[in-house]
Amino acid sequence: TEFLQKWFYVLPEVAYENIHASYIYNCNSWVREYTKFHDRILAPLKSNRKLIFIEAPTRLNDFIEPEHQKLPGATLSLDEDLKVFNNALKLSHKDTKVSIKVGPTAIQITSSEKTKVLSHSVLLNDVYYASEIEEVCLVDDNQFTLTIANESGPLSFIHNDCDNIVQAIIHIRNRWELSQPDSVTVHQKIRPKDVPGTLLNMALLNLGSSDPSLRTAAYNQLCALTATFDLKIEGQLLETSGLCIPSNNTIFIKSVSEKLATNEPHLTLEFLEECIQGFRVSTIELKHLCLEYMTPWLANLVRYVY
Repeated sequence: TEFLQKWFYVLPEVAYENIHASYIYNCNSWVREYTKFHDRILAPLKSNRKLIFIEAPTRLNDFIEPEHQKLPGATLSLDEDLKVFNNALKLSHKDTKVSIKVGPTAIQITSSEKTKVLSHSVLLNDVYYASEIEEVCLVDDNQFTLTIANESGPLSFIHNDCDNIVQAIIHIRNRWELSQPDSVTVHQKIRPKDVPGTLLNMALLNLGSSDPSLRTAAYNQLCALTATFDLKIEGQLLETSGLCIPSNNTIFIKSVSEKLATNEPHLTLEFLEECIQGFRVSTIELKHLCLEYMTPWLANLVRYVY
């Protein structure tokens, strides 16, 4: 409030008189709350015709010639290569209908109904860049949460295609992380003792994939893993080409995990740590599978309590 008052005090009256128009693009929820909080100070701007809210860069062409706009590249790129998911519901004290737009560098949450900002009817558009996304979590088939840096809490959404939305958000977040050469390594280093547990989780998780080729590769990886590290599985696994692994093989995956949990308890910590790492970014189906094959290992944790 103090700085806002100084702004109006320092800027001379003639400056306001000479302003032809002020264009506001991507008005977001923060602007709405800020103007509400400073309603008394900003009262002179209400319904001011010099204040024009723009909902798309193309709308600016109605007022300013494109060659004179000089908009930043980051602003223009927001509307490129978008995956748009309409008819979503943002959950809060007042649920609102929104569209979720996932682009190469950011996610946009656009309200479907206009709201009042300084007495103007505006479609709010919250832009969250990949660098601001801390976590995205699939709650169930129809709901997911999004944790954004500097937000008071996770944002919750309902949509019929949550799995694809979550995967799209994870993709842009991972791509941003890989583009940061000077940042701290995102993926933890694998120590030699971590290798069996890491590869075991990879094999069991991919055995539950919907891709038949990936299931076969995961089975052969499991065979190679047990042979290389001499893991004791009762029964014989045979590595072969042309083998068809059915998609409904949960019982087989659980039985392998149960035998290894009993016969190779020294892998417990590394295996469970890798399960937890992969759980967050897995689909809802694979999360259920992960919980099932993790369960037999939990009993081994008593070995590490002193």
